[in-house]
Amino acid sequence: MKTVFSNAHDVVHAFAQRNQSHGRSSNIFFNHDKIYSYGYHYLLGEFIDDKTIVIDNRGYSNTTAKHISYLIGGTRQYKQFFTRSCDLHLVNLQILALKDRLAKAKKPEKYINEMLSLWASLNEFIKYTKNKNTIKDDRYKNIKRIIKAIQDKPQEYQQILAEAKKKEELMRKRSEAKKIKETLSKFYNYEVHSFRIGDKDYLRISQDGSNVETSQYVKVSIDEAKTLYQLICKGVDIAGHRISNYIVNSINGTLKIGCHNIDMDSVHKVGKQLI
Repeated sequence: MKTVFSNAHDVVHAFAQRNQSHGRSSNIFFNHDKIYSYGYHYLLGEFIDDKTIVIDNRGYSNTTAKHISYLIGGTRQYKQFFTRSCDLHLVNLQILALKDRLAKAKKPEKYINEMLSLWASLNEFIKYTKNKNTIKDDRYKNIKRIIKAIQDKPQEYQQILAEAKKKEELMRKRSEAKKIKETLSKFYNYEVHSFRIGDKDYLRISQDGSNVETSQYVKVSIDEAKTLYQLICKGVDIAGHRISNYIVNSINGTLKIGCHNIDMDSVHKVGKQLI
């Protein structure tokens, strides 16, 4: 009986025939009811009974994606389940991600339909395998609550999610503002030399008075900083202006220089000390 094959297609078809215990080619092999891509770390598919196979359709590489495609086609005569829609852990992650997208969706039906489809597939697998433990899992119960809310009042559910998301964003901004205020105080007192909170950078004059320092701990000379600030005050277009090893990108709400996005209040606070 042939056990070494020249390509993945032949391995998959030999596996699907179920009349030999093992077979392999360069990067795919099977032992009894299980077939693997590259190694034992990736269980590509497994027969759970004589008529049913579970296929891991996640795929981590182009080659494994091809193996998945071959296996789907080579075992289409059997009932097929797919891990993305029958594994509780994976379904839970997807439902939670879709729920977040639903909160700001312009076409909520797209995400609602995906969630309902995942829910139906998960329950089909649970019913087929008669696995009663899954429905006792907290993740399953949480998904069930989400789906029930959608089925009962889909539009209201979307609004609740949107409001929750807005509240969460407000809390995040408040927390960020508080942290920035506290850290800036330490920065100006030279207790910290660099930090990154939010999307802005800040300036200070170095302790020895010879440089202007950013909150990314980049230094430019006082003279260069003074020249740039004078240009800003005169309303000159400073895009392309060189300061030390950096090029000014733009000034529009913030001063953008290289990877820096400098807060304008901080620019004026330091600038006024230079002129």
